[in-house]
Amino acid sequence: MEKLLTLFTSAVAACEAALAAAMRASAARRFSFWDAMLLAAAGEAGCAAIVSEDMARGAELAGVRVVPAFDGSDPHADALALLAG
Repeated sequence: MEKLLTLFTSAVAACEAALAAAMRASAARRFSFWDAMLLAAAGEAGCAAIVSEDMARGAELAGVRVVPAFDGSDPHADALALLAG
């Protein structure tokens, strides 16, 4: 559990480019603004994927792919693989 918690100890400030990308994606109705902001900031931080339980599986913005958190009531295999590092 402690190893898992160390994955979540850094924070990244969103830059103007991430804000602009989020606004464009939101205006195009591809994502809600906050989902788009999360993806755009993750892209700026160098993330390749994020785990989400409510964004569409396989959706992508700023080079960041959405991976489903669950498969029914169980963790999704792709999410487990990402978290395992």
